[in-house]
Order: sequence, then structure tokens, then C-alpha cells
Amino acid sequence: FFFILLISSWSLKPPFFTLIREFIFYQGEQDAANLSNSQNWDTRMGYLADSLRSLTGLSGIKITIIKIHQNTNKTYTSTLRTSQDNACATISNSECIDSSLFGLGTDLVHLTESAQDSLGQYLMRNMDYLTIRKVISFNGNILK
Repeated sequence: FFFILLISSWSLKPPFFTLIREFIFYQGEQDAANLSNSQNWDTRMGYLADSLRSLTGLSGIKITIIKIHQNTNKTYTSTLRTSQDNACATISNSECIDSSLFGLGTDLVHLTESAQDSLGQYLMRNMDYLTIRKVISFNGNILK
């Protein structure tokens, strides 16, 4: 999983968690290459969302999921996209954004550079606050 913390300060000292406004998850292609991971993505994402909310004490924070592109060349892309829709339907205060709205690169896995820029601009336009973005990546199993 990759996620972006939208914060108004780079400080990791208290009250860091009170500055977080939203968690954004941008799903990579690896789960679409594995049937079990694709089918269980919504359950794992629900656990991750609950864990993040519990750890930060931000029980109502918004969770935004950027869905994998519909034309990604992985075997279980449609299964994963369905699981991502299920996650958005079951996780409170969540939203799904379909990366299929943006151009897919010739590798049929990653968005083009201009599409990545457009996605970033789309995300920033749909926020009602000023933020500094800090990107943090981690293995989804860390919170288990």
C-alpha cells in the first residue's frame, strides 16, 4: 500500500496526529496479480483504515482510495476493482477515485507522467483546505 498523509506541518511530534486531514491510498498493481489479494483487498483495507483511525485517534478521518486503472494488464484487475468498490461502500467516510479517468502508460500498468500530474491536480482541487503532502509507503502487513 502507498498512502499520502495530508498535513499542515512536517513535524512528527505531538500534536502531529491532530494535523492530519485525510488518508489517501493509491493502490499499486501487485494485488491485481494475485487472486487471493484481489478478492480480500476490501477486508484488508478495512482493517488498515480501522487501525490507522485507532492509532491516530482520528475516528472520523476521511479515507480516499484511488482505484487501479481498469486497463491495467494484470490478471485480476476487475476482481481488485470490485473489491475496491466494496471497500468504499463499507468503510465510513470514504471515497473512491477511479484512476481510469486518467491516461495509462504504454506499460499498461502505470499512469503517464501527465496523467499523474492531472491526478494530483484533481486531488488538490477537491480538497477544501491547504495542505502539504508527505508520502509514506509501508507494507500492508505492518499493522496486523
